[in-house]
Amino acid sequence: MTLKGASVIGGQINYPSLTNKLPSEEYAKAKVHIWLMMLNDGQNPVRWLKPNGKGTKVNFETLKDQSDYDEKLLLLQEYINQVNEDYGLDFKLKRT
Repeated sequence: MTLKGASVIGGQINYPSLTNKLPSEEYAKAKVHIWLMMLNDGQNPVRWLKPNGKGTKVNFETLKDQSDYDEKLLLLQEYINQVNEDYGLDFKLKRT
């Protein structure tokens, strides 16, 4: 008998701390951190659903390889640039 492997290729996660009650700047800061955490866990957030009182649901796909990670990190950098501009912040990504 041959066993086949299985892997998660995508799904949806709810982040209960990202509610619609957060001020927009706090929400944006938290989103940056969660987005980076997801990428480092091999998850690419493809859609952030509208926040509500129970949090924000995020649809994700699994990253395929390092080049996929690098590409998605550039999208996060674009979001960080926008957050920095909107709120006068100075977030920076450090590549290791």
